[in-house]
Amino acid sequence: MAWYSLISLERWLRGDDPAGRDVFLRQVEWLTAHAVQRQDQSAIWPLTFDWQEGACSLRAPWISSMVQGLVISSLVRAYRITAEPRLLDLAARATRVFEIDVQKGGVRTVEGEGAMYEEYPGFPLPRVLDGFLFSLLGLYDLWMETDDPHFFQLFAAGTRGLRQALPRWDYRGKWSWYGSHGYLSPPHYNKLNSVLLTTIAGLSGDVLLQDYAAAWAPTRLSPLSRAEIFVVFQYTKNRSRLRRLLRRR
Repeated sequence: MAWYSLISLERWLRGDDPAGRDVFLRQVEWLTAHAVQRQDQSAIWPLTFDWQEGACSLRAPWISSMVQGLVISSLVRAYRITAEPRLLDLAARATRVFEIDVQKGGVRTVEGEGAMYEEYPGFPLPRVLDGFLFSLLGLYDLWMETDDPHFFQLFAAGTRGLRQALPRWDYRGKWSWYGSHGYLSPPHYNKLNSVLLTTIAGLSGDVLLQDYAAAWAPTRLSPLSRAEIFVVFQYTKNRSRLRRLLRRR
């Protein structure tokens, strides 16, 4: 719903849908109505289905840094339209899971001197990149709107963790791996990783992030490198499928 709300707002801003603003605000109302408050006063939007992500098995209900980040981005934009303080308050409470380790019911893991915020907070960690990047954008949105240094610290800790973890997602300076599944990202995921990483690099001013984002841009690939990526993707993807089948048996 948070993803759809942001799309509705974008379509309205681009002039593609005159009703997009009202649709966006209705979708945000749905998000506020379905927020769950935990005993630690954090606001969450739990996923109510079981999910298998690689070797990681998640049982409903579970939370995701990506969902939390997208909701925060939606709430911040709704606040800019309506100026309702309750929306920022809810967004602030949605950040509390970023302060809590996965083992204790949050989405944070430690990465060197930084942190990572897990789209799939379970073990073994799937470490899918795009969900992590969406969560960073949500934290940045809230910091920009409130100028609260605590939210910036969460964003900065995430970018430090991102810097240290990026080599694990990198395939020969040409493409991105899909998490820890052991296969290359499909083309649409690789493009998403590159675009999101470019955005985070621009917001943080981090040259290293920009270098990785540029390296993963498909337009940079020679015909020979494209053929290499295709062959390696097919091999690693089918190998991953075989492993999944063996696990089920």
